[in-house]
Amino acid sequence: MFVIPSLLFAITVQATEVVWLYPPTDADRDLVTIQAGATGPALNAIDVRSAATAWNDTDDTAWRDLETTLQDVRVFETKLDGELVIMRDLILPISRITMVRDENDRNKLFAALAYQGFAVNRFFDASLADDPKAEPYRMFLEGDAIEKPWFNAVALDPKREITPYDIAEAPQRVQYKKVAALLTSAPPASLTPEGLPESATLFVDGRAAAIGPAGNLRVVAGRHLVHVSLQGSVIARWDIHADVGASVTLPVELTDKVWRGFLVSLTDGGATPTALLPQLEALGGEIWIAQPGEKVPMVFSVTADGIKSITIERPKAEKPDDGTRRLHATVAVGGGWFYSGDFLLQNPDPLLANKRTVNAISARLHLGGEYHMGSLVMIAGVDTDLPLGELHVAKTGGNYVRFRPYPYVGFGVPLLQVNLGYVLPYHPAVGVSAVLPLSGPVILRASGRCGIPGTLSYDDKANSSYDTATLISVGASVGIRL
Repeated sequence: MFVIPSLLFAITVQATEVVWLYPPTDADRDLVTIQAGATGPALNAIDVRSAATAWNDTDDTAWRDLETTLQDVRVFETKLDGELVIMRDLILPISRITMVRDENDRNKLFAALAYQGFAVNRFFDASLADDPKAEPYRMFLEGDAIEKPWFNAVALDPKREITPYDIAEAPQRVQYKKVAALLTSAPPASLTPEGLPESATLFVDGRAAAIGPAGNLRVVAGRHLVHVSLQGSVIARWDIHADVGASVTLPVELTDKVWRGFLVSLTDGGATPTALLPQLEALGGEIWIAQPGEKVPMVFSVTADGIKSITIERPKAEKPDDGTRRLHATVAVGGGWFYSGDFLLQNPDPLLANKRTVNAISARLHLGGEYHMGSLVMIAGVDTDLPLGELHVAKTGGNYVRFRPYPYVGFGVPLLQVNLGYVLPYHPAVGVSAVLPLSGPVILRASGRCGIPGTLSYDDKANSSYDTATLISVGASVGIRL
């Protein structure tokens, strides 16, 4: 009995690319996963071995198409030359079925083959052997022309008794039974699996097959859909046609021996086994093989071109905060959006003054300072908005200003702060700002503020006042921290 080393059972695969030979720590797993860019669901070793042959969406689509097509073509049974439509339309859906999982799948495929064969027999009848149009639908056995769909239906389920549900017309049922008798009495074909894992199961047309002492099994000649299941996953599959008396070899390319030898001989510059190439392609062309190391994980990239060592570096630990206070100046430019419902901003002409709203794109300039105290930071500065638009100015006294400065002070943590200030000329405001370091001194700064509404007196009218409306400004800018 072939024994698989215990390390194979300990292998896990993170996402779609990283294979761990031994269980890693959470920190090591996260470190390698992030560097590999792995994004998919977790896999195991069997998922890697079955990546190119497992049941997939293409199989689901093929079975749905077969059922739909069989249902659609039945309406042509009573139409003149409808048999041609039945034969033609079923060829492709039948050919796209490449794996049978169980009795339900077997029954569906048998129904399609039996019905297609019924159409072939009824249309060609005695001309099956000679009519050129019958070429795709016939086979020969001992010189006799046989309906190819029935040939494969018998191979799929040789002991099945044909019923009116399978073939409605009695003459065709009689002909099917003759084909079945001829094929089941002919010398069987032989299937010989090679490299089959000890614990794997061989399935022939959806049924577990018992392999004889000689290492093979006998089947009725015809088309057979064979697959190998290991720990519930399909690690190999074949769509074969076995001639009468023929011997067909079914090689499992990625055997336990090949898989084990690949894992224990990983080295930088090594060759990738040919048997692993289909699995690599199915997994995106690359997997990483990793195991915990003394300081950092040992990782190898495996592609069709070969094996390459990957250098994994742990992020440098930040120095613990020693309470040192550090002062920084910040400068940034960007843009944003400026809103105000105040007429003094919208329309500078006092003769036409009324409440109107400004929604304007604005340019933005930030000048500020940061005072770091451990994990806290105090801030002060001026954010200046420049609303774009011909009338987007503010009236202050007898003058008009386009720039809307916002001097402020605030506090928070290095990444996020709140602040209080005054949007000149007449809005007390509260705001929030976020600072994200990019590279070196470069920062990305996002901020927003809300000007609080209030009541102000007119400069040129006694005992007269007006209400200011809410002001909102948001934006982002890029700058440097000095």
